[in-house]
Amino acid sequence: MTRQDYSNPVAEFLDQKGAVELVFDIGEGAKRFKELNASTSISGKTLTKRLKEGVNLGLWEGEEFVDGKGGDASGIEIDEVNPDWVGQRDSDRSGVNPKVQRYVITDRGREIMAQISKSGLARAIVKQREQQEEVEKLSESLIEWAEKNEI
Repeated sequence: MTRQDYSNPVAEFLDQKGAVELVFDIGEGAKRFKELNASTSISGKTLTKRLKEGVNLGLWEGEEFVDGKGGDASGIEIDEVNPDWVGQRDSDRSGVNPKVQRYVITDRGREIMAQISKSGLARAIVKQREQQEEVEKLSESLIEWAEKNEI
């Protein structure tokens, strides 16, 4: 992609690394930070920045929900939990259903998602992810081969 100055802030956002992937992923259904971090090709720091930018542009909203798993909140990303919990030990939250942040597409975001689907970009994203999985699988085989052959 060519980085340039845009008069439209949404166009400028979509030109940023990972932005289109996020619209696609959140457009497919509400997602938590952890899920988005696993499905996108951007760092956690960049993901956090893009999520805030998308909220500011009205492409999606952050919504709190109660994690129905019960138990404690260990293993939940700090930026996913209710801010009131930051700094608390897991033992202080034991037995409580944590409130977790997830991102939900807005009408404005749905307009972009519709264009992503219409243009064929959705198929390209899925195909790219499948190809990346294939590369990772074949790389693992190569590493196993190298290990066995003491290369």
